[in-house]
Amino acid sequence: MTLLQERIYPNIPDNVYKVILNITSNNGVANAKTKWVCQQVTDKKIRSLDDGEEDYELNDLLYSYDKFKDKLKPIMDYKDRFELEDDIARVRNNGYLTQSELIARARKGAKKVYNDENFVIYHILNVDACRRYGANTTWCLTNRASDDSFNHYKEMSDGEIYFIIDKNNKDIKYACVGDCMYDETDSLIMKIPDEIENYSSREIYDDELAWRINDNPALRDVIPYAFPSFDKKLVLDTVDICAQL
Repeated sequence: MTLLQERIYPNIPDNVYKVILNITSNNGVANAKTKWVCQQVTDKKIRSLDDGEEDYELNDLLYSYDKFKDKLKPIMDYKDRFELEDDIARVRNNGYLTQSELIARARKGAKKVYNDENFVIYHILNVDACRRYGANTTWCLTNRASDDSFNHYKEMSDGEIYFIIDKNNKDIKYACVGDCMYDETDSLIMKIPDEIENYSSREIYDDELAWRINDNPALRDVIPYAFPSFDKKLVLDTVDICAQL
């Protein structure tokens, strides 16, 4: 048993540690990658090494990390292999831009159209802004592995993509895409009709929006700013029906 095993990862069998050292070190000396993989195995986030056989996909992932590491975070900052895979995909898709360069592109791609003490609304113009301001949501258009989803929704909505962000709880976000409004879990909570008379409350009603507005009434009057192509009265009438106001 090596000193690293004995002091930090005593539960990793010798045969598994030998495989880890083989795929993480060129000279047999433990490094940050070794520690990261050992921690992943200990936390049972990587199970493919349990039988002491090599994981070639993991090997390729670590090779990619070495290739792009000047554009990535320190490996110990990644909570699991999936987060690392996403970040490597982000680097590949953005021409190996640094994090500061990506942030600069994101800021250029987000036009602030509304701002008060409760909410800020951005018109999202590029995929970098989409990923930055749509972080910590499950919106498919923020997919880091590919730009296709964002490009699809941008074309489908004629560029009408707006994010409403709750400034008092930044985990609460809304994506307004075309005539639809989604919460941060990607649930459709409102769809604007062509004419309000053609829709019954049952057809466009959603409990979630009612709950959100009941919790934060200021949201009601903010929503029209995220649908600038629609008549404001139509948007508010739709909101009121959905929220039972």
